[in-house]
Amino acid sequence: EDDQTPAFSPDGRSLVYTSEFEAPGSPMLYRRRLRRLEPATGEAVDLPTPPGLAHDPVYSPDGAKVLYSLEGGGFHDVYELDLASGRSVRLTRSIGAAYNPVYAPDGEIAFAALRRGSVHIYKAPRSRFGADAPPGPPAGPPVAPAAAAARTAPAPARSPFSTDLFLPAF
Repeated sequence: EDDQTPAFSPDGRSLVYTSEFEAPGSPMLYRRRLRRLEPATGEAVDLPTPPGLAHDPVYSPDGAKVLYSLEGGGFHDVYELDLASGRSVRLTRSIGAAYNPVYAPDGEIAFAALRRGSVHIYKAPRSRFGADAPPGPPAGPPVAPAAAAARTAPAPARSPFSTDLFLPAF
């Protein structure tokens, strides 16, 4: 049971982080949830988090939302938690992984995503993400223009591990 990835709110009065906890009876024995800590009082509270392993939380520039990644069902996706309502919205639907989300200074969202056996950075306006994000490529092109020109439709993600690692064991 450990705590990780703290991120301060824009006003510096609180921080959000992930905390591991035991979940008996769950398909995953250990899960990770979001927590918020008020350093002035030492009070820590659990934030509503869907089942899975939450990682990499960051506050929105106005402090009203938290962007984070969640591993659930074998996939990593980017979620956004509205602190007022307690509602989390899945912003991506990955065939592989989307993680390390951040709010960009221009209001867009950037994150890393596994595509075609490599990890690339993607960035797009928040309006292009939503609860009904279609499966497939991330909502925006990779940040590097040359990579964007070379890639039109990402193939399903492949594992970076080869069978060479496993066959000698059999």
